[in-house]
Amino acid sequence: CIAVGSDSETTETRDMVGVYGLYALLRRLLPSNSIPDAKLHRSLSNVFPGKNPVINLIGNIAFSPVEFLTRYAPYEIKGDTGFDIAVFVKNFDESFVTQALALKLKTISWIARIDSVFAPSVQNGTRIHAATAIAQKSSLLVKGIYLAHRISYLARTFLTLHKLLGIPMKFEHLRPLQSMCELLKSIEQTMRVRRRGAVTAVQPAALRMVASTIFCSFESLRIGIDERKSMGTPSTPEISQKLSQLGGCLSALEFILKGSSTFSSIRSFAAEIAAHMSLDTDLLSETVITDCQRAIRQLQRLRLLSEID
Repeated sequence: CIAVGSDSETTETRDMVGVYGLYALLRRLLPSNSIPDAKLHRSLSNVFPGKNPVINLIGNIAFSPVEFLTRYAPYEIKGDTGFDIAVFVKNFDESFVTQALALKLKTISWIARIDSVFAPSVQNGTRIHAATAIAQKSSLLVKGIYLAHRISYLARTFLTLHKLLGIPMKFEHLRPLQSMCELLKSIEQTMRVRRRGAVTAVQPAALRMVASTIFCSFESLRIGIDERKSMGTPSTPEISQKLSQLGGCLSALEFILKGSSTFSSIRSFAAEIAAHMSLDTDLLSETVITDCQRAIRQLQRLRLLSEID
């Protein structure tokens, strides 16, 4: 929910549909006399809908978090006034032109930058280290993907809200919508046609660099496990099981990140599961947790680069 609406959002909004499904399943599995978690329910019924009250899935099919909770996981919280979608649409319409213009300026700047960095050039007096150049180019590619997701999210949300609620669009909103469609095609044209050769050339090296960065971020975790095992002090069966789990997660990550030069969606998903399982313990220090969380953020970067086609 934190990444929803941020500059680095990709599929987080759609992924929340699964979160609501799991919450509804949890409510069905709980005993009928148990009291649901009010804080969690308020987050799902007010906080997230306040960022995106309607999720466009495909075509005319949309998902409404508030309606879903009302039907499959109802729960009344004392003093909770609920979410007012009419107020959200009003504020969203007022800021739509400004948001569209800001994305347009960022996209134009990105296209100019990627044309400069990815354009063929001869060697001159200012040489850039190969690793630095690859990191710079991969950052530009990821930024372009982020921009495409943000533009698509803004346009789809605007159209879905107005269609489902039957609210007519204002004339001044048509030009920004047209502009966003043009921006999406420009990003696609730049990455898949005009600079496709340069993009495919830098992609393998960028993937290897990101994979190496992720693996190095887990080095502090590996050292912590080895120190814990070498202490020689007796540990409880629970601690031994957690240490074995951490060791298995690290071995899986090493196999995925170093065992192949390709990263399919299945391999990326398996790496993310292993990385998140590595954090599911109270044996880690704050420094180790910070390193692991940084690596998890890099896994998203790895997935985005591997999906460029």
